Amino acid sequence: MSKKAFIRFKTAASAFMAAALAIGTLAGASPIGAITGQTSVIVVQAAKKYITEKKAESIALKDAKLKKSAVEEFDEAELEKGKKPKYKLAFSTETKEYEYVIHATSGQILEAKWDLSDKDLYEEPDDDEEEVAKKAVTVDVVKKAVQKDARLKKSFLKNLKVSKATEDDDEDVTFFKVTFKNGKYKYTYEVEAYTGIVISMEKKYSGK
Repeated sequence: MSKKAFIRFKTAASAFMAAALAIGTLAGASPIGAITGQTSVIVVQAAKKYITEKKAESIALKDAKLKKSAVEEFDEAELEKGKKPKYKLAFSTETKEYEYVIHATSGQILEAKWDLSDKDLYEEPDDDEEEVAKKAVTVDVVKKAVQKDARLKKSFLKNLKVSKATEDDDEDVTFFKVTFKNGKYKYTYEVEAYTGIVISMEKKYSGK
C-alpha cells in the first residue's frame, strides 16, 4: 500500500471510530474498543428496551380473547429484570382467574394459565343424582371439551394424551389431565371427571 493510500485509510478509519463513539454516546450505550494489530473493532452495547406494562397487558388480553371491560380485577404487572426479563401479570373475570408471564423485550408469551374461579361452575350433581355423579365422562367427551376450548381441528384429537382420573382432596374435585403440544407451546388441561367441564388450562413456551 502506498503512503497516500495508507493515510486515506487511516483517516477513514478514524472518522468511522469517531462516528461510532458518537452514536454509542447518544444512545446511552457503553462503547468498547478492542484493538488488534492495526485494526480497530468497536462493539456498541445498546441498552435493553422493554415493552411497556400496557403493551404486556394488551398481549395477555388478546391471547385470552378478552376485552379489558370484561376484567374485574387487574393486578399491577411485575417486571423482573435479568438474563430473561419478564412481566408477570394476574387478572380475573367473573368466572376465571388468569396468570401470564411475558418476555419483557420480545413480547413472547412464556407461560399462561387460567382456572375457574368458583367451584359452583363445575360442581358435581346433587345427591338425588348420585348415580350419575359416580360415573365419569368418557375420554371422547374429555377430548372434545379440550378441543372446543383450545379451538383445535378435529384431526388433532389423536394427539391429546388423557391420564387416568385424579382426585384432588384439597380442592375436592376429580379431574382428567390432558396434555399435548401445539406449535411452540406445551399444554396441560384439567377436565372435571363427572361433568366434562374444563376447569383449568396451562401452556408453556417450548421454543421448538
